[in-house]
Amino acid sequence: MATIRLIGLSVSACIRDIILGKVDESDVVAIVGGTDVRNDVRQVVDHYSRAKHSPWEKDPERARRIFMKLWDEGKIIQPRQLGLEPLFVGGGRHWAVQVDGVEMIRVIKLMKHMEDSDYGKTNQGS
Repeated sequence: MATIRLIGLSVSACIRDIILGKVDESDVVAIVGGTDVRNDVRQVVDHYSRAKHSPWEKDPERARRIFMKLWDEGKIIQPRQLGLEPLFVGGGRHWAVQVDGVEMIRVIKLMKHMEDSDYGKTNQGS
């Protein structure tokens, strides 16, 4: 049986899906978000955890733990730090399956660009 691996395209929506049990955290390769956190990652976590009608409102503490685990593992990717636009364009599709042609090609190109840059050295805030 094939293993499903997912790349998320929206930090808030993807973590919500993990909280709701729609996606298993272990299937997530990375989340390529629209965030642009440079120093204090807690700001984005606080924003999503406390905002009224937040995608994380069902369980903000669990969402916080999931986000921080993914962040610490280097799985939260931020294209805006490279001057690129996020991959998510709306429409409700915020997951790319590993074998999903067009979207996966875009993700691979972005990740290749990030490998060729200093992104890995600057991604993680202090």
